[in-house]
Amino acid sequence: MTGLVAAGECDALVGDVVNVARGREVSIAEIARLLAELAGRPDAKARRADPRPGDVHRHYADISKARRLLGFDPKIDIREGLARTVAWFEARGIVASGAASGLPNW
Repeated sequence: MTGLVAAGECDALVGDVVNVARGREVSIAEIARLLAELAGRPDAKARRADPRPGDVHRHYADISKARRLLGFDPKIDIREGLARTVAWFEARGIVASGAASGLPNW
């Protein structure tokens, strides 16, 4: 059972929140590098814009509540998770528009 399904079926979480993630830190730069690789463009480089207030530079989700309440133990690494996400979008004909057009996504 996936973490999201387990969270949806957990009565102890009604009205509460829980992180369902890897439980390991990953940088935005690493995510960009992996996505470029998965898109068949390992040579593509992310463009960096001037920082904005509230920008997130790194991601780390504390999954201790998910471990405790759901027995959640992530098995999918970041590369595989991104590959599955890209495949899901591709299967539905959903493509990036903002990034491809050169427009910022905000």
